[in-house]
Amino acid sequence: MADTGDDQPATFSLTGAFALADGVVRTDDTGCQGTRSYDESAEGSCITVYDVAGGVATTGNLGSSKYAEGCCIFKVGVDDVPRGEKFYQVEVPHRGKAQLGGMEADDGKLATTLAQTSPHDWVPDLMARGPTAAAAICRAAADERMTP
Repeated sequence: MADTGDDQPATFSLTGAFALADGVVRTDDTGCQGTRSYDESAEGSCITVYDVAGGVATTGNLGSSKYAEGCCIFKVGVDDVPRGEKFYQVEVPHRGKAQLGGMEADDGKLATTLAQTSPHDWVPDLMARGPTAAAAICRAAADERMTP
């Protein structure tokens, strides 16, 4: 692991968003979760962060959800991620492992989607662009599923 320097804490909080574009159901006026084969995609579901060697660095949970344009968008916040890795792998339910550069992770730029056919696996500035951008990505993923 790289030297973090004397002025930085040894860990950081990995933040971002996970958007589920398949098998979504509302849980209340604004919340949502996955259904059928995506039923593990719900508030509180486990997230695992792996270090560059593939070992478990830390674990966390999917945070609050918001239903938008047929998608379920979850906040992600994983505390105590060891600082200084060149990259991290983040595993969310049914998504598999997705790679994120160390600086991107430290800057809170985790953003991933899950849909049966979607080229939008990583959208680094999804959180910075807000829920409207996330909804646009979900619409695009839904359009791709509808295209013959």
